[in-house]
Amino acid sequence: MTRVLIQVLDLTANMETKKFTLFEAVKYLSINGCDTFTAVLGMTSFVSYFCDLIEKFFQRVLLINELEDITCGEISAMICIIRSIIYGLTGLNPENRWIELQFCFFNVLLLINIYEYVFVSGGGVIQAFMICVEVYFEVNTAREGWRIFIQRRRAVKKIEPLTDATIIQLSEFNDVCAICYQKMKSAKITKCNHYFHSRCLLKWTYLQTPAVIKYNATYFASQNILNSLSNLDKEYDVPVPTSQSNVLRELNILLSNLKLKINGDIDLFAATIKVMNQNGLMPLYGTPYLGSTINLLKTSKIIKTYNAFKGTQLKLILMFENKQEVLFKPKWYLESEVIEGSVYAGKDRYNGEIIAFYISLILGFPRVPIVVKRILDSTELHETANFGLKKTMYINSTTKETCVYGKCYYCKREDPVCTKSERLEGAAIFHLPSNIKLKQHLHPWRRTYIENKRARWEDDNNYCDSVKSNYSSERILDFIDISVFDFIIGNGDRHRYEVVEQFNNTILLIDNGKSFGNPYKDHIDILAPLYQCCIIRLKTWERLKSIKGGTFTNILQSMLDIHETLSLLTLPHYRALERRLKIIYATVVMCQKKSDRSILK
Repeated sequence: MTRVLIQVLDLTANMETKKFTLFEAVKYLSINGCDTFTAVLGMTSFVSYFCDLIEKFFQRVLLINELEDITCGEISAMICIIRSIIYGLTGLNPENRWIELQFCFFNVLLLINIYEYVFVSGGGVIQAFMICVEVYFEVNTAREGWRIFIQRRRAVKKIEPLTDATIIQLSEFNDVCAICYQKMKSAKITKCNHYFHSRCLLKWTYLQTPAVIKYNATYFASQNILNSLSNLDKEYDVPVPTSQSNVLRELNILLSNLKLKINGDIDLFAATIKVMNQNGLMPLYGTPYLGSTINLLKTSKIIKTYNAFKGTQLKLILMFENKQEVLFKPKWYLESEVIEGSVYAGKDRYNGEIIAFYISLILGFPRVPIVVKRILDSTELHETANFGLKKTMYINSTTKETCVYGKCYYCKREDPVCTKSERLEGAAIFHLPSNIKLKQHLHPWRRTYIENKRARWEDDNNYCDSVKSNYSSERILDFIDISVFDFIIGNGDRHRYEVVEQFNNTILLIDNGKSFGNPYKDHIDILAPLYQCCIIRLKTWERLKSIKGGTFTNILQSMLDIHETLSLLTLPHYRALERRLKIIYATVVMCQKKSDRSILK
């Protein structure tokens, strides 16, 4: 009560400067009179006193004797306290607090009427209960309607003050509305100088208030990067001569090792495992037996095929004569198929696994196990499949092809992978030996995988500051290297990362199947670690600059031409690789311009 009186005095003292109407005065007192629980108790006493006066007024008018057991004032006090606790009244913002107070007052009056009906007018308790049930649903409906009405009013109030774009401004902007992707004949300009249709902005603001008006980190960061791209220096289109780059000379050695064939009695798989260390799964320039190992993975005789039970999609384990195992991911899509939807939509792309291996070598991240294209014929599949796998195999009655659906989280008979012309294509991934212990960790820049729910990093442009408090600077630079790699291949599905404990917790880039889905869309938010932390390893940056001007895809095609085929990627995907590389350049340049110190580490 004291708090309310203080607010009244404060309001009276400032009435001339604030120019309150009666409604605004009541609203001001109500909101500010319950910002703490102590203040709520004071407000409750005021409401109790007010309701007690109402009760006495009606008793006098209706000539009813005063009851001695319990009064309406006491009931209203209990209701107000209970509702304030249930709905967290003190923690709400002023507008939501005002809405709750209105409903609280409405509920008080309603329950007083029920009280009068039961205890004063002599109505039955069952009748009163039925009234309460009906009123409960009516109140909830009214509450939701009132909430929507208030949200719409807030949206209109936020949009109205924004400036209307002129015809000249629209012609200079020369872009579509980022909400509906339609051309703009008229637009509103936000305070952060972005253009939207008025109706789109109104609807978006009403549905998702924080998304546009309060700054969406990923959206506006992407716009800033694209602006940087449009002003990118032409030097990033000019290839570097091989004679002037140690990186290119190193890549030429790598190409030679891919072509090299070693004859003799040597355990190539054991030699491949032996070179693995904390710097990666092989040296940056490869090994002399890299090409021979790839060829061995493509041609070794399979003695056993069985289901790999881990994961959400069908995967097989192929065992060779020397007991070496490889993980086999079957081909689900044609190489030319475009995967629509979210960045993690669709099944794994077998060609993505293969291309990711070669790109990791080009970028200087030799952390992807060796991957090759392997073709299984239906006879080989039937002869080597174990009993468990055979139970999930059948012959399609129409095509007469062998189909297999296996066992996994989403595996089912209605969704098998089938041979084509009695051949099953897929990616064969070198299986790391059991003595290399992998440990999984959640990626700090992972997605929520829930529709219409964004992760914190997608809204908070200062998210990197909180990551820095939990990870070392070297690990954060690892995350940035990974983001560069994932952005180039279009993989936005790295919710976990694996480390090798005996190699000083070196991160491996395993499971790259969600890459190369849509060559026409660049998911710039994959680069969030880079543009939010605004640092990058010097050696990574130098390597990226060495492959500019078309050199990147030329080297990739030279690699594929040795053991695979250029058709693993379509022309739009090759163009996407070069385009995404330039977006990375633009991101680093943007960070350099806004930072007052070197971002190269």
